[in-house]
Amino acid sequence: MIETFSFNEPAIKTLKKVGFKEIGRRRNSIIYGRNEYDEIFMDMLSDEFQQSKIEKLLGKK
Repeated sequence: MIETFSFNEPAIKTLKKVGFKEIGRRRNSIIYGRNEYDEIFMDMLSDEFQQSKIEKLLGKK
């Protein structure tokens, strides 16, 4: 499982691109400056990993 915050859009986009899925969100969990952001939890199941771009990059079958 990976966690990030909603202001980190490049990480969220990259994680989704390689096959991670959002599994939860803790709304307004962090205050940064005067803004509140969500904490986002993402994961990938083992069968999803075997079909993912990460697995192909590692060169495993």
